[in-house]
Amino acid sequence: MSKNEQSHKEKPVSELLQEQSKELKTYIDTKHREMEELLAESEGRLSTIAQENLTGVRVVRAFGRELYEKERFDKENEHMTDLWVKLSGSLSHFWAIGDCVSMIQVMLIIVLGTVMCVRGDMPSGELVSFISYNSMLIWPVRSLGRTISEMSKAGVSIDRIQYIMDSPEEHDKPDACTTRAAACNHMCYIFSF
Repeated sequence: MSKNEQSHKEKPVSELLQEQSKELKTYIDTKHREMEELLAESEGRLSTIAQENLTGVRVVRAFGRELYEKERFDKENEHMTDLWVKLSGSLSHFWAIGDCVSMIQVMLIIVLGTVMCVRGDMPSGELVSFISYNSMLIWPVRSLGRTISEMSKAGVSIDRIQYIMDSPEEHDKPDACTTRAAACNHMCYIFSF
């Protein structure tokens, strides 16, 4: 068999592996991107609730809305926690599957390589070098999953920044009062509880 025939036979296998890798990457990226968007929105709502309560603490107290605001914050915080747990579960499944596939690959190389060495089809030095090459390739491929996850976070952040940058610029009305001066003389407040 000539080299052209051999490379022609191997081409569909490599293309199949490339297609499956692209599909897996697309699936993971889509799932994580959706989760990251939900998390970013939830984090924004939670930050808004916290900021409103911290800046308006006197108003909240004055109107006796502490319990309502606490429940509102707790509800949004619980929602965000649930989203983080779902994302962590998704990542843990991805990493577990990646680890299993990597370790099965190493095991197959060692077992099949040992069988080939015993039969005399492969010298032991080639087996050792093949195991070393495989080990050097596995770890960067496994870390690719982490990179994909970080890329989906970056994509969500870029989309949010782009949304803000594309928003119309806010302007004060031409007749709006821009000075904020007030004078209070001889005022006295008495509070009793």
